[in-house]
Amino acid sequence: MILNPRSVSGGFIYTYRLVSGGEKLEFVHKAEVIVNYHVGETVLSLQKTTLIPGGSESMVYTTLSGGIGILVPFTSHEDHDFFQHLEMHMRSE
Repeated sequence: MILNPRSVSGGFIYTYRLVSGGEKLEFVHKAEVIVNYHVGETVLSLQKTTLIPGGSESMVYTTLSGGIGILVPFTSHEDHDFFQHLEMHMRSE
């Protein structure tokens, strides 16, 4: 089976899996594209979670080389300051 990937700039991403020994594709999931972000590595896992009870949802991901990242929607200037200070403390240790 030959797959021809294409660039996605909007619309939907369709996820398929190989079945029947790699002879057929089976539809799994459809997701709307609302933003593109280049991580720079292969992402292995992606989980939507809240960091604090009642807080906004964030996307936590892990990469093939062991990296851990998080995509957080900042809703206020205080959110930005908190994560900037958290980054400073993590880099100092």
